[in-house]
Amino acid sequence: MDEAKLRSIVQLQEFLDATQEVSFTVAPDGSDQQRYEHISRVLKRFAYRTLGKADRGVVLAYLRRTSGYSRAQITRLVARWESNRLASVPLVKRYSKPAVPFARKYTGADVELLVEMDRANEDVCGVAMVHLLITIRTQ
Repeated sequence: MDEAKLRSIVQLQEFLDATQEVSFTVAPDGSDQQRYEHISRVLKRFAYRTLGKADRGVVLAYLRRTSGYSRAQITRLVARWESNRLASVPLVKRYSKPAVPFARKYTGADVELLVEMDRANEDVCGVAMVHLLITIRTQ
């Protein structure tokens, strides 16, 4: 679909009325960034800041339908776009997986011992389990 041909709010409303579900498909390597670019293009094309309340609602509904994001996420992204709209890339993904994953504190053997202790004491609460483990350690 060439969504760039949609140039007016009326056309957006007709698109929303005519389609029940549209899925946003992108290459696996850059899905969020491509969605962000789509949102930026639409907001810029329709001069979102100058629209009235009803027209803004139509644009937001269109973005929800075409991007696959929830209403709350679209609202957050539009707010970020408005604060950065003059930047060359107004929407950028701000989070990613950690470079170094969290260190593991307990080994698999530790977890198995804790499960065994829990079953032997009939699923006691955490505080009682700590008390039992301290008692065993001091003996």
